[in-house]
Amino acid sequence: MSGGWPRRGELRAGFMSAAGPLAARYPGAHPLPRRAAAFPPPTVRQPARWRPPLDVFRYHDLWFAVGAWDRRTTFSAGPAGGWGGPGGAVLLDEVHGGGAGLLADGSVRAAGPYAARYAADAIALRDRWVARGEPTISEWTSRLVPAGDPDQPILVPTNWIQR
Repeated sequence: MSGGWPRRGELRAGFMSAAGPLAARYPGAHPLPRRAAAFPPPTVRQPARWRPPLDVFRYHDLWFAVGAWDRRTTFSAGPAGGWGGPGGAVLLDEVHGGGAGLLADGSVRAAGPYAARYAADAIALRDRWVARGEPTISEWTSRLVPAGDPDQPILVPTNWIQR
């Protein structure tokens, strides 16, 4: 199919990192997950937006939207001083180091030479999700197109759109 295959987000769930050909790097791929210990201590801390924090499923909805809108989004595994939680959404600065973590309570922790800019970006993405009605994963659609190794292509989403 020349235009790809239409698909929509199906469900809210945790997942294991892909392996083998599914872990292929391709143009436009999100950064690889990072261990939280790899990040410097946060220098910017923005307060919580929600009390109580989002439950794991609502947090995945937020995280999905952030990833749909910003290709810097990846996963940070494990707790680290001030980055919060057992893991979560991070806007990663692969060039300069650091970035911003978006926690389940809507707070933001950022570090690195552009910490303030990354924190502002994370807050804008969080607020965009709220302004759009806090869409769930199943409210998103995309087209799948072959990418990666031409001998072992994988189907990857392009241009997620909220329905």
